[in-house]
Amino acid sequence: MVEPQVLPVEEMVSEEEFTDRVEILRELETWYRNIKHRISSSMALISPRRMGKTAVLDKLVNTVFFKDYDVAPFYFKMKREETTLRKFLLEYYTTFFRQYIAYILKDPVLYANNKVDLKALLKLKTGDERVRYVQEEHIKDFIERYEEYDWQDARNHWEDMIKTPEFLGAVLGLHVAVIIDEFQDMKFYIYDIDVIPDDPAKKPMATDLTATYDRQSQSRRAPMLVSGSAVTMIFRTVMGGPLGGRFGFKYLKPMAIEDGATLIKKLLRLRGSDITDELAIYLSSQVNGHPYYVYCCAESDCPDKDFSTKDGIDRIIEYEVTRGKIFGFWETHFAENRKYINQDNDIELG
Repeated sequence: MVEPQVLPVEEMVSEEEFTDRVEILRELETWYRNIKHRISSSMALISPRRMGKTAVLDKLVNTVFFKDYDVAPFYFKMKREETTLRKFLLEYYTTFFRQYIAYILKDPVLYANNKVDLKALLKLKTGDERVRYVQEEHIKDFIERYEEYDWQDARNHWEDMIKTPEFLGAVLGLHVAVIIDEFQDMKFYIYDIDVIPDDPAKKPMATDLTATYDRQSQSRRAPMLVSGSAVTMIFRTVMGGPLGGRFGFKYLKPMAIEDGATLIKKLLRLRGSDITDELAIYLSSQVNGHPYYVYCCAESDCPDKDFSTKDGIDRIIEYEVTRGKIFGFWETHFAENRKYINQDNDIELG
């Protein structure tokens, strides 16, 4: 028997640890609700890494899924893994069709179950005419084309499919919010070839799929909400080229110092420790309310960890910045993104 607390998206931050972000969630839910009335435009949610964008998007989808907004949340999280366009095409549209049908049926388990493939969706028994329409007119056609042609048709197939959310919104009256986490990564990890070679010297340039959303990003039946954490890259992606002028912006800032203090108190209590209100404010102010840095301090492996004095807190922060989780995160981040960061024009960036 399915438990009633099953959510469509497994949240990265537990309910007990989720702090602040009430205002941004309210704004995004208003944007989402207004899609039904066709008055919401595409939006980009931007902030540096580890500021909590994905946690906000997770919470948004779990909130709106159970409300009668008549808008299906299509939520796709980009992976930083190289793949071929043909494989990506299948993963992307399997996710879309599964989530669209799950929303119609109000089935959070189906929404979350990425083991359900297109053929399983095609066999799904239901009395809902909208689902049967999606099965017969869209999923069946997708499978037939995908199996008939090889990787050389992948780009054409992708471009033919990109308008599907908007089309279904028009035909069925069930509009779509196209939510893509780390949208800028669609420029760097997908290759329009049969097999990705092991030798980097033989690898072609990745195909830029962001440009194919030029029509989708203007849709009022299926507007987009994209996030990006490499601020310069995502800003350039949605402001320049084919997507220029099509996105509004929301910038996710660090938490207020008081909310950062609330977070560290929550985290420490969950771990059997505590901190005074004054020192919680001090720690939060030292890391500028950055939620990930607060978390790193709570989880720190600093020897003789002590939250009872300012000196103890300073020692924990120094440890994290020089050899702990904060240090490890930024070392990995720059190693993975150095070639993209080095493409930035210092004059353009000021």
